Amino acid sequence: MVLHKLREYWITIVALVVLTTIGFLFVMFPREENRWHGLLEAIFIAAFLTVTVDPFVKKRLLKEASQDIFHHLIGVDLPIEMRESLKQYVFGMKYYRKTLEVRAQAQREEDGRLRIHIRIEAEVIAVTKADYHQSLAFESSEDPRVIKMEARTATRTSEWAPRSPLVESKMDPMELVASNDPLPLRRGEELKSLFSFNIHGSETDFWVLHFGTTTLRTKVILEPLPDMEMFASDAGCRDRHNPNIYNYDEVFIKGDHLHIRWRPKEIPAAA
Repeated sequence: MVLHKLREYWITIVALVVLTTIGFLFVMFPREENRWHGLLEAIFIAAFLTVTVDPFVKKRLLKEASQDIFHHLIGVDLPIEMRESLKQYVFGMKYYRKTLEVRAQAQREEDGRLRIHIRIEAEVIAVTKADYHQSLAFESSEDPRVIKMEARTATRTSEWAPRSPLVESKMDPMELVASNDPLPLRRGEELKSLFSFNIHGSETDFWVLHFGTTTLRTKVILEPLPDMEMFASDAGCRDRHNPNIYNYDEVFIKGDHLHIRWRPKEIPAAA
C-alpha cells in the first residue's frame, strides 16, 4: 500500500515536470520553428490529464466498487440499508475472539438460594489499532456480583476494582452494567480476557450469553448440582463422551446468543 502511494506521487511529480518543460519549449520555440510541436502537444495533453483528471476518475471508481462489493461477493443486489449494515460490520470490526470458553457452575447458598457461577475466558486478536472495551451487563433481577473482570496483554492490564458498584444503564432501566477502562491494542496484538461473576435464579430458569464480538470457536462447560440438570443451546453440539460439554464450530457474530438452562431432575414415580 505504501509503495503504491509512493509510485502515484512519483508519477504526479514526473507529469508536472513534463508539463513545465513542454510549456517552456512552447514559449521558446513557436510552432513554425519546432517540427516536434505536434508530438509535444500530445505529451502535454497526456501529462495534463494525468495530473488533473486521473485522480478523480480513480477516486470515483473506488467509491463505486466499494458500494457494490457485497453485490459481487454475495451475488444478489441487497437493499441499501442491508448493504450499509454489512459494510459497517465488516469495516468496523476492530478485533475478534479466537477462542471462548464459558463455564457455568451451579451452587447452593446457605439460605438455599440457587447461585450460578459463570467464568468466561477468551483470546482476543486485534485486527487493527483500536481500544478494547471490556464490559458486562445484567438484569437487576439476577442479583449479580462481579468477582473478577480483567483484560491483559503481554505488557498492560485493565482490571475491575473489587467490590465496585454496578451502574444502572441510562438507556435501559433495570439493566446493571460493569465496565473497565479501555485497553489500547496494536494491530495483531493478542489479549487475554477474563470474566468471573455470580447470578441468582429460580430452580427452573435460564441465563443468556450475548455475543458482542465476533467469535471463532466456543466451548461451554456445565457443572450442575447432583439433583439438577443443565443444558446449553443446540444439543447437536454436545460432546459424545460428556453431555455437559458443548463445542461450537460455527462463527458467532455480534447480536448472536446462547442459552444455558437448568431444572431439577425428574424423580421417578414410586412403583
